Amino acid sequence: MTKDNRTTDNNIAGIVLSGGAGMRMGGLDKGLQVYQGKALIKHVIKALAPQTSTIVVCANRNLKAYQELGFDVIEDEQSTFEGPLAGISSALAFLINTQSKASHAVISSCDTPNLPNDLVMRLLNNINDHKVAAAHDGRRRQNLHCLIRRDAWQSVIDYFKAGKRAVWHCQNSLAVREVDFSDQAQSFANLNSLEDFKV
Repeated sequence: MTKDNRTTDNNIAGIVLSGGAGMRMGGLDKGLQVYQGKALIKHVIKALAPQTSTIVVCANRNLKAYQELGFDVIEDEQSTFEGPLAGISSALAFLINTQSKASHAVISSCDTPNLPNDLVMRLLNNINDHKVAAAHDGRRRQNLHCLIRRDAWQSVIDYFKAGKRAVWHCQNSLAVREVDFSDQAQSFANLNSLEDFKV
């Protein structure tokens, strides 16, 4: 991706979480379900790609299908379906091990097809001296839509390796800044059932 196609000049790595068990969808791989004519994860990638310098996809099955999207695909290191922090930890470890030059990593889940096109910029502009900035839709914090500063990546990995799994608690332990996205609250609406895909 060229610089001209990006909405920010910062070197930001995008991490898209698509490694869940899909329990509320009868075990289907949510990211590959078709929504408005294309796989759900493609909507998220389309939103994030102009805002990032690279994208990593977290998946635990149908790896070939995800690899065909053209991005690095990372599986959970310890075991599958341990929650989103497993994917975040594995992706951050991958970025560290491949000597990524990214200054931050932005996290988003595969089930939110209408992400703001200024998500990264607003999180970055408001993170200040915090380690993490997370979107807040006016009602609650969107823990799976956050920006993590590079110097906190290893702390997230260590938190997961210690057996802890709560994303919100991990963020709190690192000092999180909540960024107001109440003007775009619907952008974080996620699709959790097959009925949602019929909209």
